[in-house]
Amino acid sequence: MIRSAERASHDDAFAHISAVIARGEPLAATLDLIMHRTCDLLEVQEAALFLAEGPQLDLRLIAASGGLPETPVLRAPGVGVEGWVMRRARPIAVVNPAADPRFAPLPPWGDTLPPEAIQALAAVPIRSRAQLVGVLAVVDGVEASADTPSRHPLGNASLAELLPFLAVLADLVGLALENSDILYRQERRTQLIRLLHTIASIPVSEATETLADTITDQLCTIMQAEIASILLHSSATDELIAFGSSDTLLGRLQRERGLDHIPLATSGPLLQVFQHGDPLRIERADDLAALPLVQAVGIQSMLIVPLRIEQTCQGLVVLAATRPGTFSDDDVSFLTFISVRLGYALHHDTLTDELAAAEQARIRQDERESFISVVAHDLKNALTAIAGSSHLALRRAARGDDSYSQKALPVVVAKAAQALQLVNDMVDVNNVDAGRFRLFMAPVDLVTLLREEVEGAQGLSARHTVVLATTLEAVEVAADPQRLRQVLANLLANAVRYAPDGGSITVGLSIPTAQEMVVAEAKAALSQEVQITVADQGMGIASEDLPHIFERFYRGRGEYVASGSGLGLYIAAEIIAQHGGRLWAESTPGAGARFHITLPMSRHSAAHTPSA
Repeated sequence: MIRSAERASHDDAFAHISAVIARGEPLAATLDLIMHRTCDLLEVQEAALFLAEGPQLDLRLIAASGGLPETPVLRAPGVGVEGWVMRRARPIAVVNPAADPRFAPLPPWGDTLPPEAIQALAAVPIRSRAQLVGVLAVVDGVEASADTPSRHPLGNASLAELLPFLAVLADLVGLALENSDILYRQERRTQLIRLLHTIASIPVSEATETLADTITDQLCTIMQAEIASILLHSSATDELIAFGSSDTLLGRLQRERGLDHIPLATSGPLLQVFQHGDPLRIERADDLAALPLVQAVGIQSMLIVPLRIEQTCQGLVVLAATRPGTFSDDDVSFLTFISVRLGYALHHDTLTDELAAAEQARIRQDERESFISVVAHDLKNALTAIAGSSHLALRRAARGDDSYSQKALPVVVAKAAQALQLVNDMVDVNNVDAGRFRLFMAPVDLVTLLREEVEGAQGLSARHTVVLATTLEAVEVAADPQRLRQVLANLLANAVRYAPDGGSITVGLSIPTAQEMVVAEAKAALSQEVQITVADQGMGIASEDLPHIFERFYRGRGEYVASGSGLGLYIAAEIIAQHGGRLWAESTPGAGARFHITLPMSRHSAAHTPSA
């Protein structure tokens, strides 16, 4: 248990949790961190997190400061103080819970306080995307084995004071859940695009069974299924024949037992979908008894969608798992979408340009729909850290402790700046999408501008040395100076952020030699390019992240990846593109990153080097 003696090292807990959420750490680790920080900040002995699951909204214990028990803990709806909070969506604080009829003890495990030792309890609802999803509870008391309490448990005044802080921590839990969902959806969208490319590559002249197996393997990965099959109807035998099956344990078992040929007339739910053409999601094994594979391996969840070729149902796409309730309504829409595209591909062999254009339009629409959700999440993240740090500073100031205020103010200022930057980024992205993004061009001396930005960046960190490396005395280009500063500030801030151990950050300015040679040989007023390079000595960019870092909302995922909205580099690339230049990156993981910018030099631009 983290106690008061260690509290000083965790005064930035809200900002720390916020940063962990923003950079996409695993959900279980993030929730465990919140549980321990809850005990530390609120000076209570235990914290527990319950999430609602299933149609009855049972509450399952998914995180606790004392660790989870070996046997899962599940609260029936409405039972205990937690059930009361979930049912009424209101916070509650209870002194002497044993005498309160709403209190129902949990089974003891590990070092958890036994029910008779609990003297105070508080619980607040957790919301994610405006939906009530769970309950955060804390308990305090005396150890059952102690003769005398080592400290006084929470009293009425303390409990009333504690609820606002507990609500902030519940907001952090909601943010962690939202962020996990956002990252999952982003990854799934990327996998969807890859799968569509796979479907579009179905060749005209070759057998497609192997490619069908690849598609089913990808479906299993994306949908978290244990078997995926593409079944085509044979009119000669009136059977559903597996045209492609996933290379999973259940897929191999299906083939080994000869279950890849299913008589349609006795196929139960498969026949229902084939005849009526409506997708079907099944969550109970009893509804699947007619299928021999279900009896053989114990499948409990299935998702079935029709496969139409030329508007006629010619087969099915089927996913299955041995876990109950595996598939959601969102999975139904996703698989239906894939089935439609697969039907087009099987008929036309390759997707037409019209279909590809329609798919691009759908992806853009999906991005627009998720835009507000992502921005709202990141804004809430920053504002929650501000609220938590401010509340904690006020609470300690009321006790006569002003030391935390000096530590909280930099957090508040930094998070407010982050929120403001996010709003500015959102405005920029909307202007780009609407074609209203404007540049105000003027002659700019790049050497002077870079020198000023380097001096400003040096103030971001005492651990880094930021230097300008150029042999040029002056380089004049036509540019929007404020937008150019925005790009450079973003690259320099990233260089500081992604090199946590310090080191040198070099800003280079040069005219590529090849361009000079072309101009010299042509002896004409051809356009030249000037190149700016920002290089750091940080952790570099992972090879799998490098192709995507300029995509909207893309954030690399890794242990040391810093937080951010995923908009900065996207906007920077748009700004440079509108200047007629290019922005790209090179990196070797562990050896730093190099961002290169090229800008055109117009006919009247000048570049000067020092005289010998």
